[in-house]
Amino acid sequence: MNKKLLAVAALALVTGSVMKAQTTCTGTQISCFTSIVPTAQTNKLIIPAEHRYQLILKEGDNYTEGGGFVGGQNDFTGYIPKTGSSTNGYLSVNHETNPGGVTMAEINYNTSTKLWQLTRSRAVSFSDASLVQTIRNCSGGVTPWGTVVTAEESVTSNDTNSDGYKDYGWLVEIDPATAQVISQNTDGSKGKLWQMGIMNHENVVVNNAGTVAYYGEDGGTNKVYKYVMDTPNNLSSGNLYVLKLDQGLSNGDPIGTTATWVQVPNKTKADQNNTASLAQSLGGTSFNGVEDVEISPIDGKIYFTAKGLNKVYRLQDDGTTASQVETFVGGLSTTYSFTTPQGTKTEAWGDGNDNLTFDELGNLWVLQDGGKNYIWVIAPDHTQANPKVRLFASMPAGSEPTGLTFTPDYKFGFFSIQHPDSTISTDVDATGNTIDYRGKSATIVIALKENLGATGSLGTVDQPTENSVTVSPNPTSGIVKINAPKGLKNISVTAYSIDGKLVYSNKFAGSNTSLELDFTSQLDASRILILNIEADGGFRKMVKVLKK
Repeated sequence: MNKKLLAVAALALVTGSVMKAQTTCTGTQISCFTSIVPTAQTNKLIIPAEHRYQLILKEGDNYTEGGGFVGGQNDFTGYIPKTGSSTNGYLSVNHETNPGGVTMAEINYNTSTKLWQLTRSRAVSFSDASLVQTIRNCSGGVTPWGTVVTAEESVTSNDTNSDGYKDYGWLVEIDPATAQVISQNTDGSKGKLWQMGIMNHENVVVNNAGTVAYYGEDGGTNKVYKYVMDTPNNLSSGNLYVLKLDQGLSNGDPIGTTATWVQVPNKTKADQNNTASLAQSLGGTSFNGVEDVEISPIDGKIYFTAKGLNKVYRLQDDGTTASQVETFVGGLSTTYSFTTPQGTKTEAWGDGNDNLTFDELGNLWVLQDGGKNYIWVIAPDHTQANPKVRLFASMPAGSEPTGLTFTPDYKFGFFSIQHPDSTISTDVDATGNTIDYRGKSATIVIALKENLGATGSLGTVDQPTENSVTVSPNPTSGIVKINAPKGLKNISVTAYSIDGKLVYSNKFAGSNTSLELDFTSQLDASRILILNIEADGGFRKMVKVLKK
């Protein structure tokens, strides 16, 4: 759904503990960047100046094979390498629609142009009677053995094909090479992963050994699950467990540091059709919107989000028990400080932490569905007492980031921009061409500039602003002047109210050294405006304008 925009000034008024962070990076990893300046959502994607992005596919594109076109509500975005390659693979994109769907694309990287090419795209078939269909394919996961698991976020009580299973609310395994479902029923027909249980499924992550899977329930009873496979690399059968904190939660934080994995019956159809209620009766802990679970490559700990509690948690899985349970990062009013091109800035975490993924250095990338729909990056040695948090991206107006995954060499990251407003601007990506995904969910790749596209500055980035450009007087009774002694060409000015509504938008063709604007009526309605000034050459400046 569309998210309400929030202005920078609004969160600046939120109280909470201010946390300092170091953001120095001297390497060539994708996590080497200077944080963007905190912002309300604008009409473009904002990423660090060190990076570029390239559009791979978008809602409404024609499939190259099988007819039809790419669906909407792009969600989980999984890169699956061909024979371990970081430049040749499959790209699986979920569609959180009703009925649901999955796009399976094949992509490769041209080392001469430093651009990705889409060579094949088609829809995964869910038309078999034994599957019924899928619904709201939200998040998912890529397995160590090279398959994709897609998750149905909605649950229904219907049994359309009379097979004894409820139709929706399951995990489904897909072979990216064939774009076919490979999870099977006992009779060999295509099926869903029944023993993994029915619930409002979000993602699934499997350990490198291919023996244990973790996942969460976004809705219903909001629990965290562990699934121990009977046979490695085979999700069709195993034992299911729910996480129970030994001392529960208080104000969204674990009271103690220990937990127990309680086994949930999952061998009969009756049990498989009632996973959530069984887990609830066994005392599993409810976290409110478990959107994602991931495994750290550094310490092997299990990290998971609780969207409704606005926090990310972590624990050490000890087998039948868990230890070191704690809140890792987040909190609605918790604020973090970080270095930007405009100096040190402070921003509240806000709400809606959703998808998670780790890079090779153990940095945790947190994608938000809610608040300002940011992408945050948290260092592996971060603690709430000694925070190390940076701000990577701001999504275009109306949209949220979904489903980030990396190539094996961690040079490229793929994610989707879900449901952007139709009023956002066109942009220029790493190809140097104008791209247009206004009102259409889109899937993109990001990388350091040296790895993506031609030499020069392409795409929408958070450029350092010129100190000579001023907005005055500020505070003002209404009239302000934008002064640019060196001149700005083709200036675009937008203004947002304190509650994030677009209240002014205008473009000024040609070159200008001064503009006089009247915000009297806008400031009468909202005593604080966020002014966004853009111009040719990548210039961008945001100013908070106060009413006198």
